[in-house]
Amino acid sequence: MDRCCTIGTLQAPQPDSRTCNQLSAMDSAKILTDDRRHQLLTEKILEQTEALRMSEDRFRLLAEDATDMIFQFRLKPRRMWEYVNPASQSILGYGPNDFYEDSELLFKIVHSESREKLFKYIGNEPYPASHVPIRFCHRNGSAVWVSISINPVIDDSGNIVAFEGIARDITERLEMNEEIRRSHDELELRVQERTCDLERVNTELREFTFIASHDLKEPVRKIRAFADQLKRKYADCLNDEAVDYVVRMQNAANRMHDLLEDLLLYSQVNVTQENSTEVDLTKTVCEVAGDLSEIVEKTGGTVTVCDLPTIEANETQMSQLFQNLIGNSLKYHGAEKPVVTIYSPECGYEWCTIVIEDNGIGFDEQFLDRIFLPFHRLHGRSSGYEGTGIGLAICRKIVERHSGKISARSTPGRGSSFIVRLPVKQSTTN
Repeated sequence: MDRCCTIGTLQAPQPDSRTCNQLSAMDSAKILTDDRRHQLLTEKILEQTEALRMSEDRFRLLAEDATDMIFQFRLKPRRMWEYVNPASQSILGYGPNDFYEDSELLFKIVHSESREKLFKYIGNEPYPASHVPIRFCHRNGSAVWVSISINPVIDDSGNIVAFEGIARDITERLEMNEEIRRSHDELELRVQERTCDLERVNTELREFTFIASHDLKEPVRKIRAFADQLKRKYADCLNDEAVDYVVRMQNAANRMHDLLEDLLLYSQVNVTQENSTEVDLTKTVCEVAGDLSEIVEKTGGTVTVCDLPTIEANETQMSQLFQNLIGNSLKYHGAEKPVVTIYSPECGYEWCTIVIEDNGIGFDEQFLDRIFLPFHRLHGRSSGYEGTGIGLAICRKIVERHSGKISARSTPGRGSSFIVRLPVKQSTTN
């Protein structure tokens, strides 16, 4: 006997009302969250779109007002001008619409001389961003030089689909550069012509000076010879006044002889030196001092030569330089016996300094510039100091021919120091 029984009707279990309320709240919250997220995303997209629009507007405003031509040319899927600013009108004579209507316009107006360069530049992918000068034909027929710089536009697949760039009118700048170049070439030509003329004049002057001084020596020699014979053979027949005239004639002839000799030396210094060699200045100056030994003994003076550097120079002219300077120091001495010292206070890799120092009569430094000029003497013939006034001028000429400088320091009655600054090596242009 079955013990199972049913009392009343079977019913499905009913859900708890609290559970249903909780599920509804969660669904609503999720819906609200999705809506909010969607709203925020939409707002962000709108903000970015507005920012992009504003950026594009700013770019367009800048591009519209720019004096340079700004453009973008699409290559794929078809060739076309996507953007050209109004500056194209002022630069090339063609406005944006002209370019939009003709995709090949830029390649049609390029000058024949620059056509290959433009095609090579645009066909060189990836495009170099350097500025390339291209010559175009303006709408009015004139030539226009434009500096173009382009950059590629790449799609998501890495393919170049367009290029954008800037073109600047450089016609005026190039014309100015060309004018400067022509002016420079003309100036260079004029300088060369003037240099040739100057060299010719200098050559003629040297030849004239040499010939004049050489030809004048002979009559001066005869005057000296006849004066000597007149004084030697007929001294007993001449009264004191006549003898005085002969002596004056001899002195004048001797001065003329010395002047011609110095003038000849001065002209020879101008000859371009081509035989520069290594010159041991210690040896050279010692030899010069030996040559002046007669004057040294006559004045009872001393000449001390310290260690001097070896430089590249013309040995003959170096001998002449120090002979004149040491000779001057020995000549212009006071009551004391002359003491001359030659030394080098400094000598570097490029320059050296040599000082010729004496205890002579000195001079006022306000006349420093004058003492190196030809025929300028601070002491007249009545002072008892002989000379033609060319010795120091020859010194300056020799030093300048060696790209150096010469100066002096002095105090009247306290001696003088002549400072010679010379390069250790002579440049090939000297």
